[in-house]
This record gives sequence, C-alpha cells and structure tokens, in this order.
Amino acid sequence: MAIIAGRAASIAFLDARGYPQPVTEPPGLGLAAFALIALIVLVPTISAVWFGFAASRAGRPSGLAAAWVAGVIGGGLVLLGLPLFLSRVIGWPLVLVIGAALGAAVPAVVAGRRRRSPRHANQQ
Repeated sequence: MAIIAGRAASIAFLDARGYPQPVTEPPGLGLAAFALIALIVLVPTISAVWFGFAASRAGRPSGLAAAWVAGVIGGGLVLLGLPLFLSRVIGWPLVLVIGAALGAAVPAVVAGRRRRSPRHANQQ
C-alpha cells in the first residue's frame, strides 16, 4: 500500500510542477520525487523491521519473518529505484560500473569483518 501511495504522491508532485507523467522532468525534480516515494515507503518499512526484530527478541518467531519481508520490499525499492533515477542523470554505463564496484566491494567487506569477528573465531 505504501508503494502505491508513494508512487501516487510522486506523480502528483511532478504534475503540480508542470511535468505530467509522459514528460521527462529535470534531474533535481526527479530526485525530489524519488526521495518522496522512498520516504513514504521506507518509514513503514523501517518501523516493520524495527518492531519485527523486537518481537523476535521477545520470543515471537513470526516477527523475524515480518522484518525480513519488509526489509526485502523496502530495500528492493531503493536498490531498483535509485539506479533507474541515476541512469537518467549519469547514464547506464556509469551506473553499471558503480553497481559492479559495489557488488565486488560488499562481499570483500563482509568477508573481512567475518575474519576479525570474535564470534567467528570462537566457532572454529
């Protein structure tokens, strides 16, 4: 529901500034419209993740599932929407290069943290 409301608010925001849906808006307004939809979607997503993990820690296993579902949906919006916006500003080739660099850096950072983690050292 938040995704639909966010999209409607984003379209209404651009329409009110004289850029109806088929017309391409300037990058600054596009960023503001994306921030609007992200805010509308991420506030309930962050709340669901927060309270889901809290419920899980309190002994309700269903909270963990709710937290993960909310995180995947909200995170998916940002992971898919931000590159789409950036592609209009800087072009797809540069967005793909940045994505590949991040895709290579994240596993390296996670692996480095696991090697230094005291919990990981105790499991060996």
